[in-house]
Amino acid sequence: MSRLRAWNAIALCLVCGLVFVQFRDRGNRPDFSDFAVYWVAGEKAAEHRTVYDVQGHNQFKYSPFVALLWSVPVAHLPGTRYQWGWLHYAVSGCAWLALWFGLARAVDARRAFGLWLALILVFSIGLRDELKLGQANVVPLLLVLPAWFALARRGIGAGSSAERERAGAAARRFDARGFAIGAAWALAVQWKLYALVLAPLWLLRRRPHVITGALAMTVLTLGVVLSLAHGPAFALAETQRWASSLSASSEEL
Repeated sequence: MSRLRAWNAIALCLVCGLVFVQFRDRGNRPDFSDFAVYWVAGEKAAEHRTVYDVQGHNQFKYSPFVALLWSVPVAHLPGTRYQWGWLHYAVSGCAWLALWFGLARAVDARRAFGLWLALILVFSIGLRDELKLGQANVVPLLLVLPAWFALARRGIGAGSSAERERAGAAARRFDARGFAIGAAWALAVQWKLYALVLAPLWLLRRRPHVITGALAMTVLTLGVVLSLAHGPAFALAETQRWASSLSASSEEL
């Protein structure tokens, strides 16, 4: 065991050294260009202005509710954009490391530390670039993880006839866990549309409470919350502008 710990310590030092060199590359220092897009959208949302009036690389492609969330640190919490950018950098980095460690433990708990270091080594460049730009891809991924594990636990296919009968019986009872999974999934879709790929799977698995939770969260965020924050007319118009922006990507994107 002591020898294994020694090898783990050596591997940790080597990985940390390599990652340090990669992150210290002068051509890849943090510029938070994507974080600036979020911050500007938060400023506009706090002033009840549309966030979909910018074209090109700095175009805001997320839902108006996400812009409203970014207005919280902009208008209601202390700190500058620079300070929040570095806080976002640190929190996102820790979240990715924790996520990879959880994945390593799920694959093989006995070799989790070595697998974790391997994941860091493989994805270190991607992590550096994500943090450099100030991206928030870890948020929708964390929101969709409960749905992914639910599908993995139950199996992705439709299953046997007995399983379908049990699923039908469960559908007639209120499934609070499924409802919460659907609500989190709806928020993930508002961050990244790739989460929509789960929709056919929910239909195949006959999980109506997941769909109900997703619809409820969509109505709550894009309907009720936006209407309370901006007024019903602006909320409806902003949601329509978001939908239009999704099919009007510029060449730069």
